[in-house]
Amino acid sequence: MRVFREYAQRINFAIQGDGYNNHKKNKLTLSIIPNRVEKQNAEVHYLCNILLWYWFKNMTKIKPEISDFAVEKKIGKKFQISILNWFASNGRCLPWRNINEPFKILVAEFLLQKTDVEKVIPVYKKFIYRWPSPQSLSKARISSVSKIIQPLGLRYKTNRLKLTAKAIVKKFGGKIPEAENKLLELPGVGRYIASAVECFAFNKPRAVLDTNVIRILNRVFGIQSDKNRPRDDPCLWDFAQTLVPTNNAKQYNWGLLDYGALVCRSKEPLCGECVIYNNCRFYKKKNYDKNKL
Repeated sequence: MRVFREYAQRINFAIQGDGYNNHKKNKLTLSIIPNRVEKQNAEVHYLCNILLWYWFKNMTKIKPEISDFAVEKKIGKKFQISILNWFASNGRCLPWRNINEPFKILVAEFLLQKTDVEKVIPVYKKFIYRWPSPQSLSKARISSVSKIIQPLGLRYKTNRLKLTAKAIVKKFGGKIPEAENKLLELPGVGRYIASAVECFAFNKPRAVLDTNVIRILNRVFGIQSDKNRPRDDPCLWDFAQTLVPTNNAKQYNWGLLDYGALVCRSKEPLCGECVIYNNCRFYKKKNYDKNKL
């Protein structure tokens, strides 16, 4: 059993030691085990195989670091160009796009949470017509705000919008802050809204990560999260950020959002119309499964 203990220690080191970044080195170490163990009795061989299985099982659960996707750099560049080209011809024309007014963009992001774009458009227009600035919204009656956004069906948005407007006036002199940490101080503003405002209002190359974008990254690159709320996974955010172009970040992010809504849909994705199918793992697997049948 001395040999078994020796290899068990090696495997345990691989599990708890250097982690994902050194998994290739660990695999090389582990790959020699069967040849040396086969001289031992069947029980030791069996137990070592169990430990090997346990190691590989745990390694696949570890979220990859950004550096682990260096091999995807060319594919990432092609991905950017494909999304930008697609958006140039197929992007949606929405009233909160192509404007340079941070407050209106912030309002749009609040209204778009958990709501279909088509429902938001008429509500957004009425809202901005009535309250075009944080100063005017901060003085509005709750009942008036609630009546305008009632078609969206989410009452909590009324209080959030009102509180946010007051905070902007009181803490930031009526101007939307540019820095992420300051945006996160506003009531109801999380990482997604903060990043969206930074990108769309202040032209900063920031990733935006909603359900549509997460689905695209998962299908194309095979990136998965073990979090209950993948949009809060810092590893996903880090990976998404590596794909954002320094220039045209707004168009790229709008393109991703539109592509997820119109082509790479959650149900019945239009793979026949996909412009990135050549590098899409989901598409390749789908075709592979079809060929097996």
